[in-house]
Amino acid sequence: KDRTHPIMTDVESGVKPSQQTANDGAKCDSSTKSIEKDETAPLPSFSKLFSLAKPEKCMLIIALLLMVGAEATGLLNPVLIASAYDNLVDPTLQNDERMSGINRTMLSVIIVHFVGIAASFFRASIMGAAGERVVARLRNQLYASILKQEIA
Repeated sequence: KDRTHPIMTDVESGVKPSQQTANDGAKCDSSTKSIEKDETAPLPSFSKLFSLAKPEKCMLIIALLLMVGAEATGLLNPVLIASAYDNLVDPTLQNDERMSGINRTMLSVIIVHFVGIAASFFRASIMGAAGERVVARLRNQLYASILKQEIA
């Protein structure tokens, strides 16, 4: 029997796949050509990656602005805390004025901190969605390219 296609011959002969030997899967057609590296293929580049991300440009700009905003809130907290410290050490303020100034400042620190957390969350969500879309676009191009190739 000619064993050019091991699955067909095993099915025809009634041999179960669990009964195959380890060498059955290793048999190859001797006419198979070795895969050579295509010298004309363009090298991957960042410009190609950026072209895939071009439809997501608006989302990426929003994510960049959210990132800048989140970092700004992180830098604003020490300035606000310095204001609370100034209220604490100011000898001209009464105790009630001092505590209300410190409370207002600390409330603003908490609000600014949570705004920064929210901006970071939305930035990460937008960047994740944009990245997934770019990867999906790349996969679609890859599959389309594979389907265009010859079967043999």
